[in-house]
Amino acid sequence: MSGWKKSLTGYANETAIGKYKFVGKDLGKMSKSAVDSEYLSDVWTRINSTIAEQGIKKKDIAKRCGFDRKILSSYSNLSLTYFARICEELNVSADFFLFGLDKVKEKTNKARYSPEKYYKEMPKQRDIIRTARRMMVHERNSITLNNKCGISVQKKLMTLANDFHLLERKEIREIIENCKSYEEGQQKIMRVYEAIYMQ
Repeated sequence: MSGWKKSLTGYANETAIGKYKFVGKDLGKMSKSAVDSEYLSDVWTRINSTIAEQGIKKKDIAKRCGFDRKILSSYSNLSLTYFARICEELNVSADFFLFGLDKVKEKTNKARYSPEKYYKEMPKQRDIIRTARRMMVHERNSITLNNKCGISVQKKLMTLANDFHLLERKEIREIIENCKSYEEGQQKIMRVYEAIYMQ
């Protein structure tokens, strides 16, 4: 890592972050993104070194974890679920990957990806559509089909809105009818929720 070095002793011109010190720079003047990027680089270094030590191909790890091989090449933030699966597949503690601490981990299967189980439990498309169509007729106010995101996404958004008791609101129905993705719809629905209940 450029500019970083491990140290057990203090330096007058160094500021500590965990077990590392950034030589000659004031971290208070570094941007948050720069500090985050350095930390994330450390995490990925430990993940990649462990994969190499165990002699496992990244594509095999990705397949067993249930995500795309590109996830292990992007070096970006991982979802918590994917990170947990990596820990379990490599049988290495999260503390080691995150902080360089104890590597030993008790064998667990809490987050393990089991495609047979998930496919069995996954609702069929016709069931999703049937449920969505029932939800689209809310009291006397119907929600029209949104071809930009699809009926499955609309069902998820209607469920979210209903959980927060917002589905009867006109602006919420318009969001569900016009958003281009679940992420966009979710953010807009949560903004309405915050405006109503969090002020």
